[in-house]
Amino acid sequence: MAGARWLLAAALAATGLAGCAASDGPAPPAGAATTTTTIGPDRVPGRTMEWEAGRLDPDPRPLVVSFTGADPAADPADPCWQGYAPEVSAEPDRVTVVVRAYRSRTPLGPQQFCTSLGFVRTLAVPLHNPLGGRAVLDGRGRRHRLAPVPLEPRWLPAGWRLVQESGGPGRGVRDTWERSYGPGPDVGGTAGGVGVSQLTVTDEAAAGGRAGSAPPGTRVVARPAVNGHPAVVERSAEEAMTVGWRQGRRRLAVGAAFPTSPSARDVAALQALLLRVARGLE
Repeated sequence: MAGARWLLAAALAATGLAGCAASDGPAPPAGAATTTTTIGPDRVPGRTMEWEAGRLDPDPRPLVVSFTGADPAADPADPCWQGYAPEVSAEPDRVTVVVRAYRSRTPLGPQQFCTSLGFVRTLAVPLHNPLGGRAVLDGRGRRHRLAPVPLEPRWLPAGWRLVQESGGPGRGVRDTWERSYGPGPDVGGTAGGVGVSQLTVTDEAAAGGRAGSAPPGTRVVARPAVNGHPAVVERSAEEAMTVGWRQGRRRLAVGAAFPTSPSARDVAALQALLLRVARGLE
């Protein structure tokens, strides 16, 4: 998925995400059919944001949406800071989710300006009642078929964790979702014996084509099995490697890229690493 990506998400028991919690204020109360989160008395409500994709959560009440927003590392006192909060309108047959942007009251200085560079953001959306079979619409009335609850890896390299996640609209089917894993700030470096610092799990509808569509120059290097499902290991001309397979209605892929030209030993080690992660998804 294109674009700059930052450390966006970590697990929270109450909401499922912390990507926006630190700077975006508390989650809205779940006590009314329509709820709006305010971001404190010194924040100014602004425009609504178009969100691109959503996913379900292990907890049946919240869902998670992905959108392009401002720098998540900005300080709330920065005049370019933006925070985000969900607005939910629930009806018997549908739930409409709007993402509201909030800006700082700090004015721009005479020599200051805000960049238009977008960052992938995620936001947990608490619901008053479980979604059930209700349709989910965005602020423009567009219906989304949400991605399912993400599969979790039972194994990752030592010190690695979830560092970001994002979604994209499906091609006529349900939304696609990606989760990337890498070393935490207190660990750094790369996976043991493999010169990569991040791997990504892609989950899309099986009817939507191949997960992680291969770029030109990609070749098949192995055909292993992943948890009883036939899989394909592909390597691209850009030194990326992906393990892809179909699992029920899901088309899954685990991939990573070398920062430099790898040795044959590095290639074998990366293939083993990706297969170990793939076989541990549950």
